[in-house]
Amino acid sequence: MPQGVEVIETGRLMIDDARTVLVRDDGGCWGVLLDCKAREFIGRRVTVRGTRFGFASLHVTEIAHGNEVPPERQDRLTLSLLLAMGLQLVIIVTLLWPIVGAVRQLAGLLI
Repeated sequence: MPQGVEVIETGRLMIDDARTVLVRDDGGCWGVLLDCKAREFIGRRVTVRGTRFGFASLHVTEIAHGNEVPPERQDRLTLSLLLAMGLQLVIIVTLLWPIVGAVRQLAGLLI
């Protein structure tokens, strides 16, 4: 499943090693990024709507109890997509920055 795709999943919202996860009904789990107002759902069975980012992470834009499918909000979906892609860009730049410095230093030695 590609990044930036809207996902609707049902499962139990839990805290695991200081991070919030959605343990899916059919197995597996998502690491989830929640608004603070959604903390009331911890430990309960919920259905979430959000945007996939990273390997197994979900930026949740809407949440509802049990099997209720949360309504879609187009403005939040677009914002969550931008946030997810921005986070990926920050991670990539952070990982590549030392390499860029090493290449610049090597280029300086060759000139």
